Amino acid sequence: MMFNDTPQARELIRFLATRDAQLIWPSDPHRGGGAIMANETVDAAAYGDPISRKIAGIVHSDRPMCFDASDAMPPAMRNAFSRAVLEYLNDPGRLTGLLDKLDAIHAGIPQTAWLDLPCGDKETQE
Repeated sequence: MMFNDTPQARELIRFLATRDAQLIWPSDPHRGGGAIMANETVDAAAYGDPISRKIAGIVHSDRPMCFDASDAMPPAMRNAFSRAVLEYLNDPGRLTGLLDKLDAIHAGIPQTAWLDLPCGDKETQE
């Protein structure tokens, strides 16, 4: 993320997006893996562990990705879900009431508003 739009900041962002720069992070032995590069030309061999290689393969595939359940929810449900998660974290004793509220919101959303997205295939869900 660039906080100040300066020529130097733009040059750094341009460099960070290059294949050469993106080869540094996934192979850094001090990080222990976990960095997934946006640049699709970074070869899977650059990733230091099999889990990072598999994640990179999924991220760079053409399959639809869902990071959590809210990715397939209509906006009203997604907003209520996000708020309910935060409210639950603030007060776990409210779980039943929060779930009831989510059920009521769900019931008021037409079936046609829901997305029918396959979030990966069986292999990626294991």
